Amino acid sequence: MNGIQRSAVYTIATVSLALTLLEHGWHAAERTAPAPAAAVPAMSESGSAPVRSASGTNVWQSLYGKTQSTKPKPGTVSGSSAVVAKPTTAPKSAVKSQATASLQQAVVPQATAAVPQPAVVVPAFSPERPDDVFEQVRHQNIYHISHHVIGDFVLTAYSLDEHSTGKTPGSPGFGITYSGTRAKVNRTVAVDPRVIPIGTPIYIEGLGWRLAEDTGGAVKGRHIDVLLNSEREAYRFGVKRHIRVYSVFPGESLQPVMAED
Repeated sequence: MNGIQRSAVYTIATVSLALTLLEHGWHAAERTAPAPAAAVPAMSESGSAPVRSASGTNVWQSLYGKTQSTKPKPGTVSGSSAVVAKPTTAPKSAVKSQATASLQQAVVPQATAAVPQPAVVVPAFSPERPDDVFEQVRHQNIYHISHHVIGDFVLTAYSLDEHSTGKTPGSPGFGITYSGTRAKVNRTVAVDPRVIPIGTPIYIEGLGWRLAEDTGGAVKGRHIDVLLNSEREAYRFGVKRHIRVYSVFPGESLQPVMAED
């Protein structure tokens, strides 16, 4: 085979190979090409169901294998595009605040005007009823009411025994104080009437309230003799010095004070 023949054979083979490759490429393109878009089914005039094809088959069923629901979507009106407005509700925080306010108004009682309390007045001393004046003050805190500072005193103690009073049970006037009252422990003290008037309620630091209703031969000036149950107790009491004594006077009003003296 000469050179011209070989050249012709090569040309024919090249053209044949090119045609084969073109044919294979065309078929591959056909296989990978996207499917044509399905036509959107037409809706009926009522807008509730698709139009059936001429053959009587529902277009939605033929395309997707299921029928379309004929119920209108919530918020739309069948056959139109009108939208139904949703009912508006108050925020939860506003509802909670309103409920809380109503509850507080229901359970909190309304404030009532304060009723002024009558002032406590120290009654006048009466030998027949000495406790009338004493009971008005014995529960009062001396630092919380209007009071007077008499001063610092020396305290001693006595009893109704013969050693202290010179009298024995059954003797005339036994147990009767200078003011005419019957002596009573935790109430009666002997004072100098020139310093503390008889019938005056006094407050002794460390002891509490007492009533000045007795006197004594040795009780002079800033000296107070405290009645105790027995001579033994009086002896143990001893002598106490620099004891602050306060008083409130009969007829005075026991008004509260804001601070201590």
